[in-house]
Amino acid sequence: MILIADNGIKRTDWRIVSEAGEVKQVFTVAIDPQYHDASRLAGIVAAALLPYVAYEQAPVIKYYSAGNSTFERNSLLEDVLKQVFPGSEVQADHDLLMFTKLQQLSPEVLQQYVSPV
Repeated sequence: MILIADNGIKRTDWRIVSEAGEVKQVFTVAIDPQYHDASRLAGIVAAALLPYVAYEQAPVIKYYSAGNSTFERNSLLEDVLKQVFPGSEVQADHDLLMFTKLQQLSPEVLQQYVSPV
């Protein structure tokens, strides 16, 4: 399973891509280490997101946000997500990096990211 998060000022848009290729969309309040400590971030993720993926294997998580412009913020978010999803592979980075990566995808694959579910 892959979790892709696009964090904005008010909410985080999560795409949950199962091993079978099914895509679900979940929204949580904004997950931003600039405004919340690790405990609060873990609580938000566990309460709002974990119920949708509780029975899946450890996911690959890609988290992107305009607020993730420092190594410290990225590390904090990675640690929080690994705490909630033990054994997962986590990468947190700036949302401009996500934009750059999406530009390199085929139109078919890109459609999975931008289509409403």
